[in-house]
Amino acid sequence: VALRLDTAGALPGAMLWALLAGGTAVLLTGMVLMGGLMVPEYRKSFYEHRPFKRYVDEWMWQERTFGNKGEGQDYSRADVLGYAVWAWPAEEKVRSWLAVKWASWEREQPKFFTEKWIKRIRREAPPDAVPPAVRAKLDEAERRGRAEKKGRAQKPTCGAQGSPSGE
Repeated sequence: VALRLDTAGALPGAMLWALLAGGTAVLLTGMVLMGGLMVPEYRKSFYEHRPFKRYVDEWMWQERTFGNKGEGQDYSRADVLGYAVWAWPAEEKVRSWLAVKWASWEREQPKFFTEKWIKRIRREAPPDAVPPAVRAKLDEAERRGRAEKKGRAQKPTCGAQGSPSGE
């Protein structure tokens, strides 16, 4: 539908209000018909208010079987731990999942088990959400990483002739 500008170069206000009112009436009529003609026993399942944290806990953590990097409940849960920490499931759930799976992930290296993901668990996870054995491994890896960086920073650079002073 094209609207013509009036002589002043503006859209006709009365026509715009009429289109808005007509569109609103059609929308509301459709909603009333949908609600009224819906099978009564399914009407209650059409909408249920669910805060995001509850949605993450009930569906994404418990039921979903796919994630950004693969299929399976582990991939879904790994995705959940990429969200803001406040949206994570209860610490007990995260702790028990990490305790059961961590050793097998170190052997199998699933797609989500990247340095970035491990670093996020080490830095972002609440202390009680990480099992003590996993926390010890994460702390040891961080100490090794710092020692390697420190060692690289202290190595002298070689000049053109191969000696540290460049002679």
